[in-house]
Amino acid sequence: MLPSGFPRRPGYHFATLDGVSPDRIHALLLEVRQALLVLHKALLDRQRAEYEDRNGRVAPVALLELTLNNPEFAWLRPFSRLVVDIDAALAPKHAPIEGPIASRLLDSALRLVRPGEAVESRYVEMMSNDPDLILLHASVVQAIRDARAEGLDRA
Repeated sequence: MLPSGFPRRPGYHFATLDGVSPDRIHALLLEVRQALLVLHKALLDRQRAEYEDRNGRVAPVALLELTLNNPEFAWLRPFSRLVVDIDAALAPKHAPIEGPIASRLLDSALRLVRPGEAVESRYVEMMSNDPDLILLHASVVQAIRDARAEGLDRA
């Protein structure tokens, strides 16, 4: 069962970022990225702790290997991929990010944390056992909402 107050927002879709400056799009995506990164680290720390409880201490290099290849960590990989995708879109060597690209990234972020769709049951399970994760989840959702309030349309 989902914790009380867990966002249930069917129908969100980010259609455009028309009229929003490239600098503002960049700033909004940075805010979403930062919130996702903090949530991802907290989830990884908790998954690592559970793994270490069963298997003993894991060195940082071994943790990277586990994160990339161990099935117990597979549910975290979409978070990693999304942060990398946002980083690539925001990289200085690229042209300013365009609305459709930003919309796609925000859609991906919302799908990642919105229960009932692509959200892994492991994510929901961890959140239901940890109020700190619920707060971090809420910060991701808020960053997405803030981006939407800046000019994203609901389809």
